[in-house]
Amino acid sequence: MSFLLENIENSADWPLEDNEKYGASELVELSRIQSVVGKNLHRNWLAIPHVTHNEHIVVDSFFDAKTDGVLSGVSFLASIVKATAVTLKEFPRFNASIDAKGRELSLKEFVNIGVAVDTEYGLFVPVVQHCDTKSMVDISEDISIMAGLAKEKKLSFEKMQGGTFTISSLGSIGGVGFTPIINAPQVAILGASSVFDRPVRLPDDTLGWEKCLPVSLSYDHRIINGADAARFCKRLEHNFKRLLGRGES
Repeated sequence: MSFLLENIENSADWPLEDNEKYGASELVELSRIQSVVGKNLHRNWLAIPHVTHNEHIVVDSFFDAKTDGVLSGVSFLASIVKATAVTLKEFPRFNASIDAKGRELSLKEFVNIGVAVDTEYGLFVPVVQHCDTKSMVDISEDISIMAGLAKEKKLSFEKMQGGTFTISSLGSIGGVGFTPIINAPQVAILGASSVFDRPVRLPDDTLGWEKCLPVSLSYDHRIINGADAARFCKRLEHNFKRLLGRGES
């Protein structure tokens, strides 16, 4: 694998440009965090055969529960994390890591989900430990605390270790889908975009509306096939409805 990456990187020289020829410009040095993250993303993109499955999942149950006052202290992201954790227990090959030679898969019996946090200093991915056994309230608190530390540049290295799966949410900004890059040695990552209202035909044949979340599941095609990715997303929607429908927090 290292031979392949080395040949790709050395296959062509990086184009040079005359920064003064076309007008004024400013050279800005990347931060240490941006530089490290950039190198890791570049490695992961080249080394892992990415495929992204896009799906819309119905999330009415969260907003209905919020309106009813059932989910006090629970963020929307926390509900996605919890539903994902439940789904990962049912699809163990998604909750795994692969060795550098691509020969051995380590199936995890625990679910630690990294949650990407965008800050002015760069991208941080704090890890919420044991999401499968925590309540949505506890997950929401963990995310809030660690996101706050990340934005203050106080998040410890230890808090970003041990992840078995990653979620990247752009919902607060916008978008209808994207291709998140897998965080090696993990084998999958879930991207979440912005909730939107979709027209739906109701049982009485009238027109209604439902809230949908676009999700983008990138997976390592050496480990996961397209059919299983589609099943994972369908099961994620089922578990989301089940957890929120009964008001579990």
